[in-house]
Amino acid sequence: MVSKRDFLRAQVNGHILDLVKGTISQHDFLTSAKASATFAKFPDTFALSQIKDIKTAKLMCSFFGLSKIGTFSMLIQRLVAHYEFIRNDDLLLNKVDFNSLTSVQIIEACDVRGIPTSNFSLPHLKNSLKGWVQFSCSFKSMEPGQLLWTRIFLLAKVPSA
Repeated sequence: MVSKRDFLRAQVNGHILDLVKGTISQHDFLTSAKASATFAKFPDTFALSQIKDIKTAKLMCSFFGLSKIGTFSMLIQRLVAHYEFIRNDDLLLNKVDFNSLTSVQIIEACDVRGIPTSNFSLPHLKNSLKGWVQFSCSFKSMEPGQLLWTRIFLLAKVPSA
């Protein structure tokens, strides 16, 4: 199931990168400074309120392992709730010693955030999760779409604060 979701994530990531080729790339999200500059350059692009079609909302839900069944407004609400979960969990994980986490906790935390878990070692996953948490927590506030789109753009890349 996880490897199937990782394959789907790679497809969504490739599709999105093809759509914005020449405008936005993964490199625009590798540091919090670059991500902030990208958000400033494209102020409305990453807001969930700017999603106008159900196909995009379904793609985002699929990326995060969420159900893509429902009306457009249900999908957006599902994405907002997922953002709130990730954001709160990131704030909690930022206070935890990552060495105290079990392998199951690390894999689940990565999977929830859309970080691919198949074919990666546990130390790599721990590093990816830690990098994401530090990156995410470097923002005092973040619009739900900004956090979710950043995850989609990064896929397996490890950002830094």
